Formats: sequence, C-alpha cells, structure tokens
Amino acid sequence: MSSILSVSWEAVNQPQEKNSHHSLDGHLSILTITLKNLHEIFSQNGEEYFREIEALLLRKIESHTDTIISTGGGTPCHSGNMDFMLSTGLTIYLKLTPGQLKSRLLKSKGERPLIKDLEPHNLQTFIEKKLEDREEWYEKSDITIEGIDIDVNLLLSLVRAKLTI
Repeated sequence: MSSILSVSWEAVNQPQEKNSHHSLDGHLSILTITLKNLHEIFSQNGEEYFREIEALLLRKIESHTDTIISTGGGTPCHSGNMDFMLSTGLTIYLKLTPGQLKSRLLKSKGERPLIKDLEPHNLQTFIEKKLEDREEWYEKSDITIEGIDIDVNLLLSLVRAKLTI
C-alpha cells in the first residue's frame, strides 16, 4: 500500500559527498531471512507471523545508523512500529490516492497476499478501507509528501528542516 520511509538522522545529515547510507526494503529483507516468498509466509505461517518477523527485523535494522528503510503500508500499524520509527529516525509518508494505489497494486497483485484473490473491481474498496484503518499511523509521520512525481529537492529541504528543529 502506501509507503513509510524511516530515515536515520545520520543518513541525511551528512554532506552529499560523504553520505554513505544504506537503503533497505523491509519486505525483501524478510524474504531473505525466512527464505520464503510473501505468499509462502502468509499461507504457511499467517499474517501475524509475518508482522512479528517484520517488527523484529525493523528493530534490528533500525539499530544501525545511516540507513533508509522502505516499509510496506502495514508496517507502521503493528507492534508499535510507528512509535519505534519515530523515536529512532525521521519518517516520511509517501501519500497516494486510492486510485494511484490501485494502479500500482494491479501490477503486482499476484505477489501481495492480502489482495491476490481480490477481483479488480473490489480492489478500490479494499484500498479505501485499508487507508482509512491505517491513516492514524500514517498521519504521525514527520513528513508527508505526495508520492507521485516527488520533487526530490523539496523532499530534501523538508528533511533538512526537520533535522534542524
């Protein structure tokens, strides 16, 4: 769904030429650790197991400095993850409309256990419900920016402004 980026303070507070941060995709890291794809994890172990692994991994990754983590849309809504990310770095919500999300999700629907069995005409309703359920966590982000055609210079200035507060 929507993305929350958790950025360590050090990852953006260094001069560009010295910036050697790491970038991680939370879901790919889970797949690497479990040696299963998302479908296998959800079908064999369930969503609760996935969320437990996700929370443990987030805390392990987040203990490193100079790291930018891309999370899935559900990550901030479970296991106190959003509060953890807020306390250890800077969070950025890449906001998309339900229509924009539907367009993106249709391209990877088969890889996403929560939507793989939904008919395309039911996907929009599902997305709207999930956004409604998750918005309280997303709104806690340090920065919210439209997720389509991101102005990188604007984002960088917003990040730097947050870091100087």
